[in-house]
Amino acid sequence: MPVLTKRSGKRTHAAPAPTPIKPIREWFGLSQEACARALGVGRATIARWEARRTGPDPNTAEGRLLAALTEARDLAIKQFGPQQAHQWLDHRAPTFHGDTPRETLVKRGPIPVRDVLLAGWEGAYV
Repeated sequence: MPVLTKRSGKRTHAAPAPTPIKPIREWFGLSQEACARALGVGRATIARWEARRTGPDPNTAEGRLLAALTEARDLAIKQFGPQQAHQWLDHRAPTFHGDTPRETLVKRGPIPVRDVLLAGWEGAYV
């Protein structure tokens, strides 16, 4: 017969590890300054994360924006392939009010770019 025990208030699972930011920043061809603007942090913060080979805590606003940036990269590669995804980043689009997806990342963050890619992946017209 199983013995029932009282659960402790402690968490038994580890928090998700931060995503290293440098490979994502480099994939998008962003400078540290541009990446900082996209994530809403200072350039020194990006440099510190890169020096430590880490990124923001996934449970913070910056961590969620990095997750959206990572998702945008993955969706672009799925839709266009690796080479064409990089080319897509530099084409002006009416969806982004005449800006390129890369410019939109820096000006407005990764969410609008991710959302356009997600809509395209799901077959919606944007």
